[in-house]
Amino acid sequence: NYFKNQAKQWLDKFPGEIGTRDGAAEALERVVGTELQLVVIDLGTTDDPHIIFETLNARGTPLLQSDMIKNKILHDANIQMEHEDSVSPDQRELWPFDEDDWWSWEVGRGVQRRPRIDLYLNHWLTLRNRAEMKSYDEFNAFDDYADKRKEAGETIRDVARDMKEIGEIFRDIEEERRTDIAKFLERRSAMNVGVVTPLLLWLLSAKLPPATRVNCLKWIESFLVRRTVCDYNSRAYNKFFVSLIAKVADGPADRADQILSQSLAAETGRATKWPNDEELRETFITAPLYRKLTQVRIRMVLTGIEEQLRTERAETLEAPRNLHIEHIMPQAWGANWPLLQKDDEAAAGGRERAIHTIGNLTLVNGRLNSTLSNAAWDSKRKTLADHSVLFLNKHIVNDGPPVWNETAITKRATWLCEKAVKVWPHPGSDA
Repeated sequence: NYFKNQAKQWLDKFPGEIGTRDGAAEALERVVGTELQLVVIDLGTTDDPHIIFETLNARGTPLLQSDMIKNKILHDANIQMEHEDSVSPDQRELWPFDEDDWWSWEVGRGVQRRPRIDLYLNHWLTLRNRAEMKSYDEFNAFDDYADKRKEAGETIRDVARDMKEIGEIFRDIEEERRTDIAKFLERRSAMNVGVVTPLLLWLLSAKLPPATRVNCLKWIESFLVRRTVCDYNSRAYNKFFVSLIAKVADGPADRADQILSQSLAAETGRATKWPNDEELRETFITAPLYRKLTQVRIRMVLTGIEEQLRTERAETLEAPRNLHIEHIMPQAWGANWPLLQKDDEAAAGGRERAIHTIGNLTLVNGRLNSTLSNAAWDSKRKTLADHSVLFLNKHIVNDGPPVWNETAITKRATWLCEKAVKVWPHPGSDA
C-alpha cells in the first residue's frame, strides 16, 4: 500500500498531459526495475553488527554524528542494538536521548539546522576537550576523547554517564527550566548567544560555591549585554568563550568569579572588549538603538532597568513580559511636536536621530501603546500617569520636564545608563 500510494503521488504530478504521464510511468518502472539496489547482509555468530554499521556509513550516505557516537558507546559497552520498541534498560541508561522527540528536533537556521542531539554533542565535546568543535566532526572528536578517557582509567560507561548528566543540564538551559538563573537564561535567549553554552555547562556542573556561580553569570551577562548594546560583533565569541573554560576550570573553585571578571576585563581589542561605563553612556545618548537592536533586545534592556528600579516595597519585583516599546516623542512628530525653527534641516535631522535613542523609549502594554500614538507631550504624560504602573513611566511623569525635547531625551538617557550599570556592572564601575 505504501509503494502504491507513492507511485500514485508521482503519476498525479503529470495529469492530462499527452504522453507525459506515460513517460513518467515508464521512468518509474525503469528506476524501480533496473536502478534500485537493495543490500542484505547475513551476519554470522562471530560478526559484529556495530563494526559493519560503522564501515557501511563510511562508504555510503552519512549518518548523523549522534548515530555513530551512539553506535560506538553501545559497541564498547558490549550492548547489542535492539529495535526501538524493545530497548533494554541498559541501553536506555547509556543512551537516553531516544526517549522523546525533543532531542531529534532540528534547531538552527538555514544550512546550519541540525538535530538538537548533534548540537548538544558539539557543546559537550567543546566543554570536555576545551577546544573549538567543528560541526559534523563530532564522531571523530568523540572517538579520540573516549580513547583518552580509557587511557586515564575510565570506561565508556563513565563517559556515557557524564554525557547524560551534562545533557540534563543542557536541556534545563534550552527549555529555561532553571528558576534560580531564569533572568540570565531569558536574556541569553534574547541575545541569541548559543556560543556561551559550553562555558555555561561548566559553571552549572562544576562544584562552585553558590555565590561564586551567581557572580560568574553576572559578569558574563554584563559582558554580553554591554557588547550587544554597543553593537560590537560576536564573530570571535566561539574561540574566546572556549578559552575561558580552561582559565576558570584550572583555578580555585572559590575564585572562579574573580578569574572570570579579570579575564573579561583584560580584553582590549574590539572583538572581545568589555565596554566600560563611559562607552555605554555614549551609546545610550547618541546611538539610534531602536534601529540598531531588535525589539526583543531593546525590551530586555528596558525591562532590566525597570526591575532595578523596583524595591522590596513594590507589589512585585518582576516586570510584566511582552510589553510594547513606545517612543515618548513619536516617530511622526511633525503635527504635535514642532521644532522651534520650522525649516531648520539640521535640527530636524538631529531630532530624527534623537527619537530613536534609548532616552526616548519606554515600555507600555499593547492597548496603552495604541492610545498614546502620536499625541502631544502633555496628553501622553497624563495618559501615562493615569494608566501605567511601571517605574520607568513614573519617572517620566513625576520628574519629566515641562517640554519633552532633545535635551530631555539626553538627560533621560544619562539617567537610564546610571541604572543600567547597576544591572550590568563592570569591574571598573562606580556602581
